[in-house]
Amino acid sequence: REYFAGFEGGLVSCDGCGMTLRLLDVEDAYAMDPWRLTVVIDGGHLRAPPTGWSVARLLESARGVVSEMATQNAIVFACSIGTTATHAEGLIHAIEWLTTYDDEDGELEYFAQRHDGEQTDERRGNRRDYFGPSTCPRNAYIAKHAPIPVALAANRVAAETITVYPPGIPIVCIGDVLTPDTLSHIQSLAHTGASITGATDATMATILVVDDT
Repeated sequence: REYFAGFEGGLVSCDGCGMTLRLLDVEDAYAMDPWRLTVVIDGGHLRAPPTGWSVARLLESARGVVSEMATQNAIVFACSIGTTATHAEGLIHAIEWLTTYDDEDGELEYFAQRHDGEQTDERRGNRRDYFGPSTCPRNAYIAKHAPIPVALAANRVAAETITVYPPGIPIVCIGDVLTPDTLSHIQSLAHTGASITGATDATMATILVVDDT
């Protein structure tokens, strides 16, 4: 809030793509929910004008800043007990980067044209490697299951849904194909003392998978 207050009228101009950003700060909004920041997207002179969805994807793809949700003209960023000053600075640096972003590579316009969630494999890049494909959750649920060491679980189908807190969002859902990056991420969180729920083995030494033998 202090960052946006430093601009005239609270408007942050992104001259490269002709849009402005402003913080939605209606009366008593902060008192109602001090844990969320809503940034409104206005204008834009690209052929496909920027939207909340496209700007959110650009920030995640280029700067590693992940929003809680986005709409046609806004992005919502959430704070939690795990949010640090470093996270806040990362968001500010990402917004500063947007002020000079000119979309020469067409990435923002690309995302704006595909706000329904479609992306090519080339554009997905590491996101595709991280999340992996999936199978029908029902088929995974009714199949035979077996616990195996996490070190051997890459490319196997998960037979359980695993949630890590914070932030309290499932990292693996039943039916997901487990990728090395996903497994490594879960184990690193477990080692830091994060709360693991839904897993048969909360230590994450083993994980429940579909028994395809």
